[in-house]
Amino acid sequence: MNPAMRQINIMSENPIEQVWLHLMKWESTTLAYKLIEERAQQSGLEHHSADSQQRLRNKARGVAYCLRNAREYLHEPGSSWSKRVLNGYYGLMALVGAVLIADPRSPYDLGKFEEATKMGHGLNNIDDPLLNFPEGQKIYITEDGLLVRYLSWLGLNPRKLAITGRVRELRSLTPEQCSQLISLDTLLASIVELGEFYQEVTGKTPLSTAARPSGVTPPLSAGWQGVQPDFKQDQPGQQGQVNLIRQQDGFLSTFQLLQPLSKNLSLTELVDAQGETLQGQNLYRSAMALPHYVQPLLESINDVLAMHYCLMYQLSILVRYRPSLWREISEGALDDYFALIKYYQGVFLRVVPQIALEKIGQVRLNIIAPGQSGN
Repeated sequence: MNPAMRQINIMSENPIEQVWLHLMKWESTTLAYKLIEERAQQSGLEHHSADSQQRLRNKARGVAYCLRNAREYLHEPGSSWSKRVLNGYYGLMALVGAVLIADPRSPYDLGKFEEATKMGHGLNNIDDPLLNFPEGQKIYITEDGLLVRYLSWLGLNPRKLAITGRVRELRSLTPEQCSQLISLDTLLASIVELGEFYQEVTGKTPLSTAARPSGVTPPLSAGWQGVQPDFKQDQPGQQGQVNLIRQQDGFLSTFQLLQPLSKNLSLTELVDAQGETLQGQNLYRSAMALPHYVQPLLESINDVLAMHYCLMYQLSILVRYRPSLWREISEGALDDYFALIKYYQGVFLRVVPQIALEKIGQVRLNIIAPGQSGN
């Protein structure tokens, strides 16, 4: 966790309600302004001049509007499953807008967010007729649009990931462009919380890797931290595991490597002092799953909110433009995937608002069940 982030403790048997209460307070432009001003101050940005204060007020109005819009879509998502999918996607777009606008360093206010959405979703879709569902349903990043702007805000270069122009036929694509297509199957396999359910439906292994502790030793002597390999450095290509000693609590846990160890890779590069990263990837902590190392989309997109955006876009395409396929899913031969999609909707409504809250407020949530002590 970033040391500058403050922690919010939530004690509840139904924490998503309190997550929404925290988001809803920023529907007040006054409180949204205080949040953005505080973030500007922490970032060292000038925020006292009349121009700066007007800019922050514009941002506050944008955050308040986007969060109100998101709540109207997501807090009561609708009765039919078609409506739930569509409301989920549009609510997620509003949350992404709030994330972009709340950053005092970004150029976004409500007007700039509207400009981004006018350029499109940042994604497009095409089906591969030679492949079955869900491998045959593909999406790809476009030249502009909301997702493209969000990826740029994350520090990525979407131009390297995008396919130029509208794809009419797969045979028109080069092999490199084909590698930039993302299937619905890949998206479902990438959502950490779907892991066991995805495997049950498809018979395939999920893409993200669980950081599974193999037991805990007694506390080690004070000041000792680092990594202990259970393989030799002079033997590259081993998949192996690595033992992490966490600085803050002194406990030892074993985690799997995502990739084989390369000969030139120093063990100190595998994890930071807190054991929070491995192979340069952040440890994703979910309210509905064990900690995982997330497998990036297109080898570079490891932001979980972006992954949900891609999946919700693809599901909304099925609902809006693939009625025969959506019927097979919702009441036909593909009803096992309907069970998976319904489970995903439950995951989405629980974890995505919390992800948005942590990004907008620059906070870390600590969820405590009543009767338990905090972490």
